[in-house]
Amino acid sequence: MTDKPKCSERIFRDYTHYPCQHPAVVERDGKWYCKIHDPEYVKAKREEWAAKLQAQFAADKERYRRQIAETAACAGIPTEVLDDFVKEYLAACRKYP
Repeated sequence: MTDKPKCSERIFRDYTHYPCQHPAVVERDGKWYCKIHDPEYVKAKREEWAAKLQAQFAADKERYRRQIAETAACAGIPTEVLDDFVKEYLAACRKYP
């Protein structure tokens, strides 16, 4: 009977390292890895995570840029005037659905 190889990755838990108990499914550079710790899979997940984070960062940056531009555009205008403008704008929007 041949034993299936175990994953060669070590897991950090409870302030120590343990060997991964999952069965190995792929061999990379002479080491066996499970599906979770396969270097190709890990690299793809990290790239996916980085792309998601980059998109979120770009959206936040654009939102902050717009907020700064809006604040600069309204500088010096009294709050009452801005409130009246918003009320008039909303009323006009309700007229034309």
